[in-house]
Amino acid sequence: MEYVAIALAFNVAARGRRLSEVKENLVEAVEAVNEGIEEDGVSVEPISAEELIEFLRETSAVPCSVRARDREGVPLQVFCYA
Repeated sequence: MEYVAIALAFNVAARGRRLSEVKENLVEAVEAVNEGIEEDGVSVEPISAEELIEFLRETSAVPCSVRARDREGVPLQVFCYA
């Protein structure tokens, strides 16, 4: 089984075979986005509710629970599906 986590505000996703792995991968993905914002002035559009609903319908996902924070301790809004 593989897990996929989505950080809505950063429009990024991460994968992993264990919840701890997907959590770490998601934090790394968010940090990469933050670096791009800081270095290049890149803007990020959050995932819309419509996009999230479409993803959930297409994947027949089953929710699981993960709480994640970036390395500065800021909570990430995360949806994780197996």
